[in-house]
Amino acid sequence: MSFLLGSAPARRFFVSMGLAAALSGCASSTTLVNMWRDPDYSRPMRSVLVLGMQRNQAVRRNWEDQMTAELSSRGIHATPSYQLFQNDLPDTGVIITGVRREGFDGVMMVRPLGIETETHYVPGYTRTIPALGYDPWYGVYYNSYRHIYEPGY
Repeated sequence: MSFLLGSAPARRFFVSMGLAAALSGCASSTTLVNMWRDPDYSRPMRSVLVLGMQRNQAVRRNWEDQMTAELSSRGIHATPSYQLFQNDLPDTGVIITGVRREGFDGVMMVRPLGIETETHYVPGYTRTIPALGYDPWYGVYYNSYRHIYEPGY
């Protein structure tokens, strides 16, 4: 790992990954578990390569176009990765070579996480409650019990 962290483009690459993870956390209830940031890198990023880690090319292009438009509206020159890598997703070495060749400050790389959904079912039940009644024939009060069904949810 030390060979990757030694060069400035590699540091920018990992900082960009952390930035991408942080920005993706703003869009949903997903929490950020691990993030690495280079404490020596303080320069603002002006040119970013946007890389969506999707095997489906249509989804990848759609996400990259939307993220590129959002970054551009905030004054950051962003380029979708499909303009540089038209075919499948590139490996790390190809990305680093492309970043160096094009002079990007960083890479925003985001991948979808699994979706976990929990469903809890509370079954229905019957409860018994006392009911006070009055018999006008005999002029007395009496107790009875009613059964009330509460449906499940």
